[in-house]
Amino acid sequence: MLIINIIDDRMVEEKKKYEDVECPSCHSKIDYLINKQDAIVDYEFHSDGSYNHEPEVEDGAGMDYNWWVCPDCGEQIADNEEDALKFLRTGVLPKGYKKGLKY
Repeated sequence: MLIINIIDDRMVEEKKKYEDVECPSCHSKIDYLINKQDAIVDYEFHSDGSYNHEPEVEDGAGMDYNWWVCPDCGEQIADNEEDALKFLRTGVLPKGYKKGLKY
């Protein structure tokens, strides 16, 4: 029973950290980031004028940017998945973070 309580307390503390993360620019509470990528996307275009709804993305093709941004204001938070995840879990900004980069 004691072990379960300790685990439960850690889970509550971990959840609290996630809920307390806020954007350094607009100060909105956020629990996810938007991943913006430059990629080549192929759609099927049919003779009836319709497009397929499931595009094929060429992974890494023409990848000039890959950023994680605030869903409310577009502020760039991270430029790699590891830093984005660390920010969401702890609120710690990446070392190279520069305020004012919006996309």
